[in-house]
Amino acid sequence: MLHELGHAKQNIERTEWYDAKYSECMRGDDTIAKLVESDSALKGLSFKLAREKKAELKGQMLAAKKAAKLEIEEDNIQRHEKPILVELGLPFRDKYD
Repeated sequence: MLHELGHAKQNIERTEWYDAKYSECMRGDDTIAKLVESDSALKGLSFKLAREKKAELKGQMLAAKKAAKLEIEEDNIQRHEKPILVELGLPFRDKYD
């Protein structure tokens, strides 16, 4: 419960940061596909190169999505969850797993 309340506090304290990270990690596969297809770096490439570039772009976007989620979770643990548990003398985690 403390962990989830920490997310609410993140949203209040750092609204723009939280909204940007949350939007990134909630990006659906269809949105990623549309962004990849519309990338201007694909223009003028051969079919083979375009296919390789699309795979690379999709991989980068999926990695960014994962990184955004991890950044939200790690920030929450360090700034909200852990301090409360330390104060209560309860076990805590240092990393999100």
